[in-house]
Amino acid sequence: AGLIDPARRSRDLKSDIGEPDTGVTASNRQPATQTLKHRDQTRPHGLRPPVVRPQLRKHLDMSRLAEFRAEKDVFFGSDNDSPLTDGQRKRFKGLAYFDEAPDLAFKLTPNLVKDPAPVDIPVTTGGTTTTQRWAKISFAIGDQQTTLTVFREEDDGPLFLPFRDGTAGNETHAVGRYVELHTLPDGDVWLDFNYAYNPYCAYNDLWACPIPPPENRISAPIRAGERAYPDALH
Repeated sequence: AGLIDPARRSRDLKSDIGEPDTGVTASNRQPATQTLKHRDQTRPHGLRPPVVRPQLRKHLDMSRLAEFRAEKDVFFGSDNDSPLTDGQRKRFKGLAYFDEAPDLAFKLTPNLVKDPAPVDIPVTTGGTTTTQRWAKISFAIGDQQTTLTVFREEDDGPLFLPFRDGTAGNETHAVGRYVELHTLPDGDVWLDFNYAYNPYCAYNDLWACPIPPPENRISAPIRAGERAYPDALH
C-alpha cells in the first residue's frame, strides 16, 4: 500500500510560492522502502501544533520557513508515524538545518525532456525504483554553473529532484538529499533549496531510499535545507 495519506492537507502554492505543501503522510513503523512515490514521507505530517499556526507567525516573528521547520520537528519528535525509532524520538531535540539562504531559491525555465522513457534509479538496499526524467534545469551555485535533472512519475505528479552536492558526507547526509519543485503559471518552476530534506534512510536503517543518479551529483556545495542528523542509527 502507498504511504501517502489521501487526506493530506496542502497549501495554495500559487499564492504562497516558496512554502512547500505540508501534506499528511503515513507509514507503518515497519521496515519499508522509500520509493519515489513515497518521497515526501519526510515532510510534515499535517499536524496542527498549538504555537506555530500561520496566524501566529507575525506575533512570533516567525518566517514561513521557520514555521515549516517547527511543524516538522513536532512530527518527528512526537508522531507515531515519525521515521525515527522510539529511542530516537525520546532523545529528539530537533532536526539540524542550515540558516536560510535566499540566494539558493530560483525561478527557472525547465528544458523539458521529449518523449520521456522509464528510468530505473537504485535504492540504498539494492534493487531499483522506476520513474521518468521530466526536465533539465540550469542555475548557478556561486560561480559554478549547474545542470540537474528533475523527475516526475506521472503527468500531473510532483516534481522530484534527488541530488548529492559538495556537502554530502560531511555537513549533509552522505547519500544525498531531496527537494521538490513547484510549477508556476507562466510555465517556469520554483526551486528552493531551503526546503531540501533528508530521505528516511538518513535517520536509521529501517528505510531504503532512492539514490541520486550520477547526473545529479555535483561538487558545488549547497548550504541550504536540512543537515546531517546528529543522532542517526547506522
